[in-house]
Amino acid sequence: MKTKMLFVLILVLAVGIETHSQSERYSIQVGGTTLKLGMPQGGVLQQLGQSYDLMEKGNGTGKSSSWMVVSKDHHETAYANVYFKDGILASVYKYWDVDSPTTDVGLAKDFFGAVSNFEEEGNTYCSIHAAQTQNPGTEVKTVFIACGKKLLRMDIYLTGQQDESATITEVLDSGDSK
Repeated sequence: MKTKMLFVLILVLAVGIETHSQSERYSIQVGGTTLKLGMPQGGVLQQLGQSYDLMEKGNGTGKSSSWMVVSKDHHETAYANVYFKDGILASVYKYWDVDSPTTDVGLAKDFFGAVSNFEEEGNTYCSIHAAQTQNPGTEVKTVFIACGKKLLRMDIYLTGQQDESATITEVLDSGDSK
């Protein structure tokens, strides 16, 4: 009987640990705020507003709204974008390369940090994809690492030798954000 009880206890603990890791796997940290899909808009905006300024994109009418999460001191510095549908959080775009120097090493450090964060959350079973688009004078190369509802993307913008840039974005999306 004790063996059965011990087995049940271990099973319950294992399920609890997996549930916790699933919950962490599908969240994003923006500053000190943990964001999870389905959170109410008012609570998300209140929490983010303690550390950042929030700028609504578009007119916010209808059933959806989108907000840029920007520095209180420099509104041109965006840390994230949050999108709400029917008053609940439907997607988050977190920009990893905001405070880093625009060097090869800075980009590599941001990429390492983002990938390490995915690994810590248990997002290790992922698929990868590369895409490329080209228009006159502009070429964009994108690498996607998709892990369930989370996605890491690196975009490389090529508009001539002098205007090359790259960004790293962590995305949490319900699939209901467009």
